[in-house]
Amino acid sequence: MLSDEFKLVLKKGTFHNRFFKYMMISVGVIVLLGINYQLVVSGTTDSLPMLVAMIIVFVPVYWFNRYKFKEVSFWIDVFENRPEDLVWVKPIETSHKAAYVITVAKTYKYELYLKDGTHAIIDTSYKRIEGFYKGIRAYAPHVHFGYSNDIRKLYRKDKTNFLENAKSNGWYRSINDYSN
Repeated sequence: MLSDEFKLVLKKGTFHNRFFKYMMISVGVIVLLGINYQLVVSGTTDSLPMLVAMIIVFVPVYWFNRYKFKEVSFWIDVFENRPEDLVWVKPIETSHKAAYVITVAKTYKYELYLKDGTHAIIDTSYKRIEGFYKGIRAYAPHVHFGYSNDIRKLYRKDKTNFLENAKSNGWYRSINDYSN
């Protein structure tokens, strides 16, 4: 059973993913209603090419972002019932600067990668980082934690045997290698 602190990190961290999902569904419904209106209600096909162009743009955007649409319950299930499917956690820290010099804010994200290629970005605030680290240590201590180009290439090459390959190449780093 996941701790409430870690569930909160997952829930809040996947908000943008869920928002994007509902936004994509809304755009799809609007496009379909527009086509229906053009064909049935108004009886004209004047703007039909524009609506078809919207579909041509909409479908690839949806397709290439479909992995983001996993619900929080999916990620809770991964950690509770099949943590061995999680193989890589990539930390992403972004500094936001004013005039390219003064750091005014930092954002923290963690990208979770599964053996089947599914991945999602979990946004965290600074105060929830410790809860995220505790959750990974408790529920998925086996994952590779960190990023390098070699690791990225290794994951893309063979997702299912990623951990074994990272260990055999000497690139594996566990969450326990980090001080947070």
